Formats: sequence, structure tokens, C-alpha cells
Amino acid sequence: MEKKHVWARIPACVRTFLIVALVFLAVGLGTLGSARSTGKSYVLSTQQGNDSKEPAVVLQVTQPSGSDLYVKEIYVNVGAVYAEPGETVTLHIARGTTASSAYSTYAEVIVANLYANAREDSKKAEEHAQFNWVKYTIATENGWRVSTYPFYKITALDHSVMINEIVFVGNDKEGTGDPVVLGASVHSSSILPYDRDAGESEASALLAAGALLDSQFLPSVAQSSFFRLGDEEATTMLTIAETYRGNRYESEDVYTLERVYNSFGTDLVMLGTTMFGMSPFALRFMPFLAAFGTLVLGFLFVRRLFKSDKAGLVFAILYALCGVSLSLGHLGTPLMIGVFFLTASLYFAYRFFEDGMKKANLVSALPALFAGLFAAAAICVNGAYLIPAAGVAALFAAGVIKIVKARRAELDAAIGEAEAEEAAEEAAPAATDENGEPIPPAHEGRKKIAKILSDYRFRISVSVALFVSLFVLGAFLIGVLSALPLYFTYVKLYPEYNNIFYFVWKAFAGGYAGVNPAVTQSAWSLFYVLFRGSGSVYGVTAAGLLIPIAGILAGVFGAGYAIARLARTGKDGAFTDGFVKTLILLVGIMLTLVTASFGQGGVGFLFLAALFLFAFAGDAVCAAETEEGKFGAAMKILKWVWLGVAAALFALFFVFIFSVPTAGFMAGLL
Repeated sequence: MEKKHVWARIPACVRTFLIVALVFLAVGLGTLGSARSTGKSYVLSTQQGNDSKEPAVVLQVTQPSGSDLYVKEIYVNVGAVYAEPGETVTLHIARGTTASSAYSTYAEVIVANLYANAREDSKKAEEHAQFNWVKYTIATENGWRVSTYPFYKITALDHSVMINEIVFVGNDKEGTGDPVVLGASVHSSSILPYDRDAGESEASALLAAGALLDSQFLPSVAQSSFFRLGDEEATTMLTIAETYRGNRYESEDVYTLERVYNSFGTDLVMLGTTMFGMSPFALRFMPFLAAFGTLVLGFLFVRRLFKSDKAGLVFAILYALCGVSLSLGHLGTPLMIGVFFLTASLYFAYRFFEDGMKKANLVSALPALFAGLFAAAAICVNGAYLIPAAGVAALFAAGVIKIVKARRAELDAAIGEAEAEEAAEEAAPAATDENGEPIPPAHEGRKKIAKILSDYRFRISVSVALFVSLFVLGAFLIGVLSALPLYFTYVKLYPEYNNIFYFVWKAFAGGYAGVNPAVTQSAWSLFYVLFRGSGSVYGVTAAGLLIPIAGILAGVFGAGYAIARLARTGKDGAFTDGFVKTLILLVGIMLTLVTASFGQGGVGFLFLAALFLFAFAGDAVCAAETEEGKFGAAMKILKWVWLGVAAALFALFFVFIFSVPTAGFMAGLL
């Protein structure tokens, strides 16, 4: 008989899942965002009372040999604005014929700290500008001739500001050629403050200012999340940027940083920027891997829960088509990382609940170990995960109770065998050896009892010790260790304290009371905006109840169907198993919805509740296919109708999921 190919030996539903997962991964990574990094940043100070001269950076612009170009556009990427949220900073970019000349006509780029409309201001500030490119177009007809005006003096008004990059773009006089990124360098005439006591010199200050020009490319200002960060992402990027700056801290500056998520989640997001630089792709890389990991673990959990590959596949399709999974995976915050860790903890806790410890060894204790570790990791991403993690702990405790009951059953059987053995030994004549000496009874039954007690003592003590230690002590250690890279960042955020344990506590408490100034934290808003471009018509990456409506309705139906099935079959042996599975999902929904009502970053908890509903939908599809008669036929039709509706909604909200700019399309249509 010819052997089947490895792929052919895999069950059909599992093969389909692998295809769905691969497509999800490819689409997600391909639309994650631009990988072009702005490089290092430089903080340009505003003039202080003890400064004799206004701090400034002088840039010298050059053009390709043999060309006569004009500066047409200046692109600026601003990071932190060291002011209260809503207050503005003005970058003054003046042109000059020589480095020491009187600088004349100037450009102004006005950026607000997160909210442009938080303060009435006669100056128009760029909206949602932090860590996004702002384009200043030269107002004069021909632009500024490079050969005439090669020098540009940059000063910061009102407040100090972090500048990630400045790009000068030139063209011919008429502006009809291809845009050219002009060469630029920091001129030695720059007035750069530096700390002599810290070992800085004028040369090192000039070298540091080179960060303004370390990643020169032609930027895009398209109103799409592929190129732009949302306000919440900007807050995460602010925290990362300040972490890279280390202990550079000015008491007069205001630091607007991450206040919702624990340090562990920020560390993991920062890992992406460490690998790929300060770009949208890098910021979202780890959150999207978490979204993909949630897809895989969710499939494995539902598959094991209902003993059905098809149930897991239905969950995976719902997850992939709901749109929210991609939207939140494309959000550069720790939100999806917390979802992943809780899903992983639930999966391993259920494995322990279902299988216990099959053998008295450490390998069999791995589910308990991972359940506790991932629960601790979830709490160290967002302190509010303590509530749903308590549900995971309850599931683990139920698994321990099952082990205790199994021990009782084995002991009862072994005791019965031992009693029968001893009764037989007493009734039989005493055995003697070849010398006539009596042979002591073997007492095999007693040995079996002792082995059962020893094995189960090991199983219970080791599993409980691993879970509890990793859940409690693991959370503490992860919290402390993950706060170390952010230590100086927390000093800036909480300057009145200088204690690592206080910082760990504040990071944990942020899940309950932390509020990022630029972000609406309400979990119950129907249309939660994660990214918004500017203009009257714009694409929106949204994660609310509107996009996954097909999945939510399918899940609600699945939950109702599961409860009805339990009521109908409550007298047979399926009641206990079905009741436990339904109870696990219902408790999960309840805990996540309760947490969403008060926990910061509540959209993540709403999404978790949707995942439990998706699991119900998977069970309903599988169970309904076994129904006979008209109901069974109707369910088979409904399954395909639902799939079509889910796919249609995904296509309908495609522009919102991926924040495709719609202004040009709508203008042409109207």
C-alpha cells in the first residue's frame, strides 16, 4: 500500500486551519505598517533663564553636483513635546545665506502634545502629529534656492521638544521634476547646550545633534495607519523613546508617558523597536505576533474543549474574519499581548484540569507551570488581568480537586485489594523457606497503597507549588525585572519617588486607574477609534462591536444552544461534561465583561469575551450538524449563510480594518 503524504495524513479541518493561520499571518504582517525608521532622536531645548543665547541647531543643506534645486518641502517628525497635554511647541526654521548671517524668512511647524484642540490657540497646531510626519510646503512660488539659502536654523519656542528627523525635499524651479531628498549636515555654528559636568563636550553635542539627520528618506503623509501612529500608539512610542534616552531628565519638563499598561507589556513592545527601529512596523510587530499566537492557542483550546477539530476551525475562522483581531494586532500597544497571555494561561489550565498529572514527574507538571507563568505574565501586562486570572486559578483548583478524587478512587480500590490479600494470607498456611523458617507476607497491597500515596503526594504538591509560586512570586519577579529597563522612565513620570517597588505598584495599579491623556478608555463605546487620520473624510481602524457582529451573533446563538442542549440532555451522562465546558465559557465571559466595566484598556477584555462566544459558536456548529430533521437541515444552511455574512462584513469594513485613506475616493465619487 502506498504511503500517504504527510499533508494528506493531517485531518482536513486541521489542514484548513493551517491555511487560515498562514493567510492571517501573511496579511497581518504585510499590512502591519511602514518599516522605515526615523532613527535616533534629539531633544532641542527652549531658551532657559540662564541661557545667554537661544539654543539652536544650524543645518547645512546640499544638493547633487551639477543641479540647481529649490527647497520645496520640509518634513519634520516630532516625538515628545515636553508640555502639558494640549499645549503646543513651535519649531522655527529660518533660512540663511551663510552660517553667521541674519536668518530671514522662516517656516513654522506647530505641534501639540497629543491633543491639538485641548487649548484654544490662535496658532494652528498639527493634529495627531507626534511620531508622525508633518509636511511644511514653502509658500513662495518657487521655493528656496539651495545655492542661495543653504543654511537653516532650527529653534524651539514655548517648550523643549524631541525631534526624530528633519528632511529637506527639493525640486526644480517649477516643481515639475521628481522630488529629491537633499543632503544635510549639522553645522559647527550650532548653539547646543551640553553638560560639562557629565563629560559632554561641544564635539559630542554636535555628534548627538546628528540624530536629526540619521535616517533620510522621502516620507509619506498619507492618512493611513500604514504610515501613521494613533494617539495611543504615540503614547507607547513616547515611553519607548524616553527609555532609550536613559537618565536624561529635566525637572522643568512635563513627561507624558504610558500610565495604563504594566512595564512587562511595554518591554515586549519595545523589543520590536529594538530589532527594527522606531517605525510603525516595529512598534506593532510584537502585538501582532500576540494576535497570531491567540489564534493558534484559541484553536487548540476550543479543539481540546469540545474534542472536535471542526469546533476549533470555526473559532479560527470567526477570529480571522471578525476584523478586530487584525485591528488590535495592528495596534502598537500591549493590549493584544495581554490577550495572548491570558489565552495561553487558560489553555494550559484547562489541559491540567482535563488531564491532571498523568505521571509523577516534572514533565507532567508543565501545564500547571505554564498556566501559572502565563497568568502572571498577563497581570504584568495589565494589572486588571488579575480578575480573569483569578478565574484561571479557580479552573486550576478544580483540576487539583479532580486529582484528589482520583487518588481517593485509586486508594479505595487498592485498600480493597490489600484487605483481600491479607485475608487470604491469614487463611492460608504459613509459608516457610528451605530451612523451615517462616517467610514474611509480601504485603503487595500495602506497597501499592504506599506508592499511590507517594505518587499523588508528589503530583498534588508539585503542581500546586509550581502554579502558586509562578502565579504569585512570578508576577512579583516579572514586575520587578521588567520595571528595571523603564526605571529612569518612571523617575520622569513620578519624580517625587525613586523606589523600584513603588514604580512596580504604580504600573500594576495603572490597569485600574491609569489614564493616558490622549486616549478614551471607555470599553463600552460602540465604535472605539484606534487610529484616525485628519480631514473631514478619513479611514478609521476601529475595534468595536460593529465589525464582528456576525461572530457575536453566532456566539450568542451558540451559548443559547449549549444551554438548551444541557437542559434537554441533563439526565444522561453527557450532563456533567457538557455542564463543565459551558460553565467555563460562561464564567470567562462574565469575568471579562466585569473587568471591562472598570479596567483600563477595556477593549481587550471585550475582545476576550467575544473569543469565548466564538468558542460557543464552534461547539454549536459541530453539535447542530448531528441534529436530524428540519432543524438539522436548517442549521447546515445557516452555517453557510453565516460564513457568507462574516466574509461580506470583513470586505465591507476592509477600509476601516486597514485604515485605507478614503478622502480621495470620496472626493472623486462626489
